[in-house]
Amino acid sequence: MIDSLRQVQVVGALARLAGNGGWAEILAGEPLQGTLDVADARLLIAADVLHEHADGRLEPVELHPWYDDPSVLASGLTAELRRALRHGTGADQPTGGDPDEIVAMGMASQSVAAILAEAVLPLLTQTRDRFADGTARFLDVGVGTGAIAETLCRRFPGTRAVGLDISQEALTMARDRMSAASLEHRVELRELSVVDLDDVDLYDLAWVPQVFLARDDLERGLHRVLASLRSGGWLVMPVAAPGDDCSRLEAAAVAHDAALRGGGAMSVESALALLTSAGFEDAWDMRGVSQSLTFARKP
Repeated sequence: MIDSLRQVQVVGALARLAGNGGWAEILAGEPLQGTLDVADARLLIAADVLHEHADGRLEPVELHPWYDDPSVLASGLTAELRRALRHGTGADQPTGGDPDEIVAMGMASQSVAAILAEAVLPLLTQTRDRFADGTARFLDVGVGTGAIAETLCRRFPGTRAVGLDISQEALTMARDRMSAASLEHRVELRELSVVDLDDVDLYDLAWVPQVFLARDDLERGLHRVLASLRSGGWLVMPVAAPGDDCSRLEAAAVAHDAALRGGGAMSVESALALLTSAGFEDAWDMRGVSQSLTFARKP
């Protein structure tokens, strides 16, 4: 019990190293100089976050999308600490108000975008052809910083996207991102909830993350998304469904995080049934460790 309760120290040490330059030194294979940097590193070694080689060189034990960019790592961990503090003091606020958290989720979305482009789209009949020939329209629900929309528009020239979000902070970051990428004319950003979407027969692919949508909003939103898709268009919905290989603590952490984000955990079976009841067909899934992807097509 003591070990579990002290994990906040591990997160704090990692966040500090990422924010003050120590993590960059570790990635570069350079020795740490400061006394507190060394103390942080010793704690991370004991926590199996870092591995120490015989020559004293340190490196992360496992790969993580955040680890390659110290600034993103610092933002993500600082946001997690603040979110834990808000929760512990009963001062929770809706996800999307913390700039550091938005940046961290944007980084995670970049990995998701690569998976969509390289592993998922080739499996989606008709939709893959529209992306390949540059005529696709993509709906990004909960666009955040716009990482997914940017990646797909870059990867598939001619593709256009619409991103929805209710966070003004996220939309500001997304606009800056699109401007920097010269994509502002191909990516439309709207401060809008998916339950208020009124587009019809417009999109070839829709991304709808279940974890951010309360059950009633999800059910209403799925009907809106169905109407907005072209015939034969696909919906991809990640769900907070811990895999069978998760430990009891890992599964509980996934469910707890999902509850804080508003959507709660959901089994793959429930997600597939929900898609079918909304009017989608050919529902199937790809199961992961902390979340799974579910797919369904508009008739």
